Amino acid sequence: MNVPASLFPHASESLHWYYPDGKPAYEVPSSDGTKMVNPDIRHARKLSLLPSVTTVMRVLAAPGLERWKREQFALSALTLTRSPNEPDEHFLRRVDEDSRAWALKRADEGTRLHKAIEQAFRGEDYDRAFADHVELVKKKLDQLPLAFVADFKTKDTLDGKLERALFYDEHVMQLAAYAKALDHVDRADLTFEQCVVGEGYAGRCDVHRRGCSVAPLVSIMIGVRPAAVAVKIWEPAEAERGWSMFEHALKLWQLKNRYAPKAMP
Repeated sequence: MNVPASLFPHASESLHWYYPDGKPAYEVPSSDGTKMVNPDIRHARKLSLLPSVTTVMRVLAAPGLERWKREQFALSALTLTRSPNEPDEHFLRRVDEDSRAWALKRADEGTRLHKAIEQAFRGEDYDRAFADHVELVKKKLDQLPLAFVADFKTKDTLDGKLERALFYDEHVMQLAAYAKALDHVDRADLTFEQCVVGEGYAGRCDVHRRGCSVAPLVSIMIGVRPAAVAVKIWEPAEAERGWSMFEHALKLWQLKNRYAPKAMP
């Protein structure tokens, strides 16, 4: 079952878990039923929750992400002023907090940009700070094939970046998982933020248009400053490889967690 994520405010891959019918699991009742808590693997087993696509993929090493985290930590260490006689432990804690705050700020900016794009395509008011980004994305989407499955990513800047520095295996894996869950969908109109349910996993597809059975996988990278957009249409062989990699990652995740949930029939 695939349902519009707009029915569930703030639905995102960061939720980690979905119910078998595709509804995001923001919070679940605690074991004693006295409060709502963020779900973990124990709740998932009890409630038959499905892991998100990105949760599954976290079972794999992400050297690029880890390198970026180290860079943010180093930048914070260079820019923060250390108090006289401040203990190493205290300073390092502040550096860690500062680097995490910067990462959260960037993530929030990406979320607001995604929201602006969706609102613009729906004819709604949107944050005009992203007007240039929206227009560039519109032009790129108009140039895409009749049918496609796409995912938005953001970077601070695309200036001087080659394609190999923008698009990674993780991108096509994620897209392939969404596309597999959308196999039975046939819609000629643009659909944004749709929660999709696959065999043993679920997720949220940024945008797709399934007017025929063949729908190329498309990564759309958006540069924030200055506004810029780069697009990669993955070759069929790359898409097949992406699905194969995700399948193996899903199996590894299930074995590692001793949990293999099923979607609703």
